[in-house]
Amino acid sequence: MARKIRNKYFVLALRRVGTDNYGEDYIAAGAIPQVLQTSGAKITPLAGEEIDRDLDDGGTGNSLVMMVGDKVQITGKVEISGSGTNNLATKYAALHQICGRAQAINGAIDVGYTRVTDGSELDACVYFYMDGALHKAFGVRGKRKAMYKTGEIPYYEFELLGIYGGIVTGAFTTPDFTGYQKPLKVGKTYTSFTLDGVVRKLIEIELDDGNEVELEEYVGYEEVLIGDFKPTGKMVIEAPNLSVFDPFAVARSEATMPFALTHGTAAGFIVKEASASIQLGRPEYGDRNGTLTYEIPFRLITDTTTTTS
Repeated sequence: MARKIRNKYFVLALRRVGTDNYGEDYIAAGAIPQVLQTSGAKITPLAGEEIDRDLDDGGTGNSLVMMVGDKVQITGKVEISGSGTNNLATKYAALHQICGRAQAINGAIDVGYTRVTDGSELDACVYFYMDGALHKAFGVRGKRKAMYKTGEIPYYEFELLGIYGGIVTGAFTTPDFTGYQKPLKVGKTYTSFTLDGVVRKLIEIELDDGNEVELEEYVGYEEVLIGDFKPTGKMVIEAPNLSVFDPFAVARSEATMPFALTHGTAAGFIVKEASASIQLGRPEYGDRNGTLTYEIPFRLITDTTTTTS
């Protein structure tokens, strides 16, 4: 019987600080897993490098190789939405945390995610089910990219990296996605955007965390680390007259400015992305159905803060 590519999903459980040791099977140890509702999820079960032994064996052609640095790579997308309650974390909140963000529930107001800079990022154990095969990855961390495009569903695009934990036969059960909220389309009804405190006609924006994620191996130890991070972005806005907004002059001035994006209007369904300081790069002209646009890359001098409320 042919196996089905769509028979897949994965769950993850965060490391319980004070209970679990890094890189262990947290799910087997009792941590409660959370299913991640994804689209286009892909797994590379046995990524890594090969060392060519280049043996002098008197023959020609290939030599034997050794596989080293075994790791698991997982990519995909998660729809951006609120939790339904302003001070309740979303069901995909663990994704923020394993991508280098600290979670803080701010009373009855909102839930915020800010950059961790002291090396204390959480990691997760992942079980990825693929039509009868269960792939395990430990010590998982990664990076995310927020994508908002007018007329489409917003989403976080993610890349995760974990320590190879084995592949075994695993029964496929129906995952429970209770608690995930229907996303809202990006556009006039639900989305607002300001640049330097001024409302601009945003067409799309991309926010890349810029995490440098690597599996580091030492004698007796290995860990997936988020080394440096260099967050960047790109926005596409309708081009007003230069007298109204001149992005070329702003870029040449090397000035910084804040931006804020709010998606959703009702309590419990609002997601915000904001930075107090970004520097615009070199703008280019674009075309949106015959309308002139500016395509502006930028770097985040102050990292974004994500909040749900």
